[in-house]
Amino acid sequence: MFETYLNVTGENELIATVKKVWSSSYTPRALAFKVNKRLPIMADKLGVAIVKMVNARSSGICFTIDPVTGDNSKIIIEANWGLGEGVVSGSESIDAFIVDKNELKIIGSHVGKKSKCVVQVDNGARWVNVPSNMQNIACLAMEEVVEIAKTAKSTEEKLGCPQDMEWAFEEGVPFPNNLLWLQTRPAKSAYSKAHTASSAEVADRITSTFREIDVSKIKGRLKAIKFKF
Repeated sequence: MFETYLNVTGENELIATVKKVWSSSYTPRALAFKVNKRLPIMADKLGVAIVKMVNARSSGICFTIDPVTGDNSKIIIEANWGLGEGVVSGSESIDAFIVDKNELKIIGSHVGKKSKCVVQVDNGARWVNVPSNMQNIACLAMEEVVEIAKTAKSTEEKLGCPQDMEWAFEEGVPFPNNLLWLQTRPAKSAYSKAHTASSAEVADRITSTFREIDVSKIKGRLKAIKFKF
């Protein structure tokens, strides 16, 4: 729901970026999510996680349920070279693997032509061209696919529900210690019938919330805010 920023360096840049994360609580996407989930529009205190940047060789996502069909017997893994934005953006062809959750065996795979990926640069990340000799080969070894699936299955069992997870393999670290888990959350699927608010409902809740606020008081409070780290 909130924004993520990569490869932030320096104290001033860090403070500015934390403020950007806080403000992302009021993006159209975040507001629509709150309305759909019946959450308060006004943000509560938001903690920002600051973690060491991963020098990722390959990254991607893992669902412990098929997000399209709702099949709970399968684990779906999608991957690309570089950072995870190359997968979650949905703008590039990627690799995909289907793993039988019970037997932890790969039962399907597709190697996409990965012409671009995201890599870290000074104070951020950017899209680059993938070398031609790497575009048509899988960015994961089969043992890496199985390791992802094994850990994802264990996580689902401990948390009690299907998971939507993000992972990365760190460059220069021996397997399997190079598998790093970046986040996990309950998985959604097109199969589930969750309530989705209409655009009119979203607009009405947002408007009614801000209509009750005294704008002059907001202005005064904003001037008084001091960020301490």
